Amino acid sequence: MNTIHLIPNAGLGNRLRVISSVYNYCIKNGIELIVHWHRQHGLNAPFYSLFNPIPNLKIVDCNLFDYFNYNDPSKFNLFIPRFINKIEKRTVYYGLGLNKLDSLEINQPITISTYSQQGDLYPLSELFQPVKEIQQVIDEFQQEMGENAIGCHIRRTDNATAIKNSSFDKFEKKIEEQIKKDPDTKIFICSDDANVKSFFREKYGNSIISYNSALTRNSLKGIRDAVIELWLLSLTKEIWGSYWSSYTDMAISLHNTKYVIIK
Repeated sequence: MNTIHLIPNAGLGNRLRVISSVYNYCIKNGIELIVHWHRQHGLNAPFYSLFNPIPNLKIVDCNLFDYFNYNDPSKFNLFIPRFINKIEKRTVYYGLGLNKLDSLEINQPITISTYSQQGDLYPLSELFQPVKEIQQVIDEFQQEMGENAIGCHIRRTDNATAIKNSSFDKFEKKIEEQIKKDPDTKIFICSDDANVKSFFREKYGNSIISYNSALTRNSLKGIRDAVIELWLLSLTKEIWGSYWSSYTDMAISLHNTKYVIIK
């Protein structure tokens, strides 16, 4: 059987999207998939601290050896993966572009590294199931949130495209219009900026719900909280999302939630 060694890159949303799409491709084409999950500054958490094992899919929580083996060559690993690839005579595609997997001829084991989606997604809620401790928090907070809350994902910090196109004032206008129309509205604010959550809680009081998350991607707690918020966002009745945000996209895709991109 041919094998794809997959190195998913970037943050949580991008990794879920990459794994889901490549898994879907492999299922359809009878190809074995092995995922090499690296802890990085932007996602410093092992896979199995976040999600349960996935049937028929091997996910390797990478160790120090893997950092120099199945990984992108960089100055941080002294570009050693390049030499290992030559020695092992591997066929490697680093930085594989959007939907390029289908154009590759796979008649031997290959390695791909990417943050880009590769075709249709396998149902995310079937593939990724949070570990018990995380799921318990999601269930308890969802009861507090209720079934009719609107989810609002306001992406800030390092996503310049989202900040430019989905500006703060557009979200504020949308939220204010909704609360004026229905004062009983509950809006779940999800953001990577604590000041955003504080602003809306102070301005609109009990109409605003937010999860007190650790807003850092360089800690296990921060990534676990990101999973919690992602699942809660996906469980709202409608999502008002940020443009060019994989986090928004994955929240929508998890449960096929109705959505509006604020742009």
